[in-house]
Amino acid sequence: MSTVTPKRIIWKRLLFIPPVLLGIGVLIFAAQLRTGAERVPEEEVSRTLRVMQVARIPFVPRAIGYGNSRPARTWEAVAEVKGRITELNPQLKPGAFVSAGSTLLRIDETDIKIAIARLEAEIERANASLAELEVNEQNYQAAIALEEESLAVVENDLSRSKLLATKNATSAAEVDSVRRSVILQRQMVQSVKTKLNLIPVQIASAKANIRSANANLDEKRRDLERCTIVAPFDCRIGPVDLEEGQYLIAGERLFVAQTTDRFEIEAQIPVPQLRRLFNDNLRRGDRAQAMDDNERSITRYFNVQVTVRYSVTGEEHQRSGTLVRIREELDRQTRDGSLVVAIENPADDDETGPPPLSGAMCEVELRGDVIAEQVVIPLSALHDDHVFVLDADSRLQRRGVTVDQTQSDCVVLRSGLNVGETLVVSDPTPAIVGQLIRAEDDYFLAATLRREASGEEPLR
Repeated sequence: MSTVTPKRIIWKRLLFIPPVLLGIGVLIFAAQLRTGAERVPEEEVSRTLRVMQVARIPFVPRAIGYGNSRPARTWEAVAEVKGRITELNPQLKPGAFVSAGSTLLRIDETDIKIAIARLEAEIERANASLAELEVNEQNYQAAIALEEESLAVVENDLSRSKLLATKNATSAAEVDSVRRSVILQRQMVQSVKTKLNLIPVQIASAKANIRSANANLDEKRRDLERCTIVAPFDCRIGPVDLEEGQYLIAGERLFVAQTTDRFEIEAQIPVPQLRRLFNDNLRRGDRAQAMDDNERSITRYFNVQVTVRYSVTGEEHQRSGTLVRIREELDRQTRDGSLVVAIENPADDDETGPPPLSGAMCEVELRGDVIAEQVVIPLSALHDDHVFVLDADSRLQRRGVTVDQTQSDCVVLRSGLNVGETLVVSDPTPAIVGQLIRAEDDYFLAATLRREASGEEPLR
């Protein structure tokens, strides 16, 4: 077993001293080297943000809505008389175009023509009876004059007979005989007067019968016209299921035709967009008159341009329209307002392609008059009720603003910014007021904003 001497233990404990002394020497040497070196201040860290210059630019208020197209007029053909189809137009097919005045089908007229002939004969007979009554009236008037003269004669005879009887120149039987003659003559006069008094009543009855027969004749003649069904306007035929020889009953629905000269679209548009658009473009005049459901009144007071876009067979088309009506209530589900716009004579415009099909989804854009000199900023630059700008030292500052209206990615300000100020358009989060900013002009955003505000870009 080995033993460690005290002297060796002491030397082991002193072995750490040389490294410590060496380290102290190194520190002293390093401190001497740094003596007299210049202190460099720390450089302030800046952020890079996209900016644009605030300017006043033209602004066009717009609104976008969507709705289905439908023909302005729809005609439902109904059989007004019964009978068999004797003639059917070859163009009476679903989807076919027919011109106004074209005969589409005819119904058998035989029974109606027979009824017309019967009524015409009845009217002739009634007219003959009326003429006979008028002649009888004249005859009765002449007969009354004669009978009254005869009555005067027999009454004179009776007077003479009575005078002779007082002188016993004639018998009582002779007087009674003359008296009977007077009574008979009076009855004759009264009979003729009675017949004459009945003549006006009989004439009135005959005339009433003639009027009734004429009315029936007019009705049958109208039925004769109803046997021919004619297109009332230029139209496009809807579903048809008719054949020649088919028997129709009065009131039977035949087919539906739609006008081709005008289409209407009832578009739903958010109420804030409508309020902004109409408040800016309501011309001078009575607002109550402007809300009247009258096309001339609407177009007179609301100065808006209408553009309708739709798709036919996969191709996009665009046409100008007219605002014709404002619906009386909001949509119950979306609470949007509804406007009715019209496309006039779409089939005549070859440059813009075919008209919209019935039921096609259409995009309706309304444009108001240009509002000049407006402070418009991108929506991305607005943070609730404030924006961020750079001061003269390129430091971030917060600025409260008042918004006039918002349209897609454009925000029109009423107050808060001045022309020429530098507006931060990128997200500054975390936003540190007073922080040094390295500005990077976003020319593309500024140009896009100007195009959107002026209506050159589609409204998103």
